[in-house]
Amino acid sequence: MKNRIVNLSPGPSPLSKHLWNDYLERIAIGSSHYDLVTQSHHSKRSREFISELKNKVAHSLGLSDSQQVCFLASSARESFCRIDGFMNMLSYQMTHHITGYWSRWACSNSQFKSNSYDKTCLHACLNETVDGVYSEPPSHSHLVVDATSMLFTKEVKKAAIIYASGQKIFSSPGFSIVIIDQELISQKETGRYSDQLGNYITNDSCNVTPPMHAMVLLDTFIDWLEFRGGADWLKQRTNYRAANIYDRLSASDALLVEPSVRSMTAITFDVGQRHDKWLAYFNGRKISGILGHKQKGGFRISNFPGLSEEDYEYLLDCLENVND
Repeated sequence: MKNRIVNLSPGPSPLSKHLWNDYLERIAIGSSHYDLVTQSHHSKRSREFISELKNKVAHSLGLSDSQQVCFLASSARESFCRIDGFMNMLSYQMTHHITGYWSRWACSNSQFKSNSYDKTCLHACLNETVDGVYSEPPSHSHLVVDATSMLFTKEVKKAAIIYASGQKIFSSPGFSIVIIDQELISQKETGRYSDQLGNYITNDSCNVTPPMHAMVLLDTFIDWLEFRGGADWLKQRTNYRAANIYDRLSASDALLVEPSVRSMTAITFDVGQRHDKWLAYFNGRKISGILGHKQKGGFRISNFPGLSEEDYEYLLDCLENVND
């Protein structure tokens, strides 16, 4: 363990070493995916790959036939702004379910206003990484869900729109998945969209040159996931690891989020006057990325899929002995 550095960064989060090696092999010169990252996205090969990748995402998440997958070259915040404009164009008033930092951010940055609202949609960030809380999706006929820090690790019930950036779980920064109900798409004629999200939908995720490296990484992640048992396996592993981490922190008298609303992927805690001692201990044990968000303080453990089994076991050992 002498040279080990355990990276708990909340984003970009680390990738599984096996997944990373598989990805590098796929984009190597002469590999089956090399042409995807070096040729035009308008090529027949690229279009077939995008279509296949959409189907793989839909299968892995258990989506219904009415849910369409779209890939965006954007962060979660940029994706929200595009969704905000898209729903405004369809005359939906964006309302907000406030549960923490990111849902408040979305509420304060909803910019598009219309004078002719005849419908409403409700935006919710189910897994608040800054606050370390998870909330079940509220009941609404047109729910818009930010699933950035939980997609593939927890089932997301059917919603009008589900979106997630790739930097925490399944790909790299600057790339997002948007899952949109066909009902919304059919409300405007093809080619009549005036916003960027609509253009991504009608241009098969190629409104601009797509981030093909990030898409190949997503393809690699799904193959890695399905080989190990799929989203159900990842959900069980995430919950199991989180339970053990919470148990170690509880035994150390750390201040934790109420059990009924604890996040399984963003484990926040505070230790009061012991903060500096704990920080020095973590630094000495080569654990990085454990400080909480600047708006929250305290500590945060990011329990994402890229945390290797060896690093996870090492982390548990550190938490077991932090007060010695």
